[in-house]
Amino acid sequence: MDFLEGIGQFMRSEDIEELEIIDGNCSILLRRSTSKSPIGSDERGGACQVVAPLAGILYLAPSGEDAPYSSPGQTKEEGELLFCVEALKHLNEVRAPFDLVIEEILVENLESVQEGQVIMRVSRKDEECAM
Repeated sequence: MDFLEGIGQFMRSEDIEELEIIDGNCSILLRRSTSKSPIGSDERGGACQVVAPLAGILYLAPSGEDAPYSSPGQTKEEGELLFCVEALKHLNEVRAPFDLVIEEILVENLESVQEGQVIMRVSRKDEECAM
């Protein structure tokens, strides 16, 4: 699994959408999800919605004993981990696209989520969330 995770990281860092690996009679075709930004506008002024990028199991913490990745009122810097969605035995990380404050978490840890489902509401740190 580490091998495939490494390939996924390489594809993201090089902005590769599709990669085929051929070894003799065996081939693997990998496609990156072309999902939109996990941040969308909220109907309430100044708030943004963070949505699940794909269907799977939501991880708000690494395990049941560990502190959650995010909690209401917490400030996150751009690039910090907000939550993960497990799909096909792979953890897909959702990171903060800008400095933000978590306003509300709408889904429980380990719940099944659908692509586009709102996971949390956030606001931009020091300004309105205009998307």
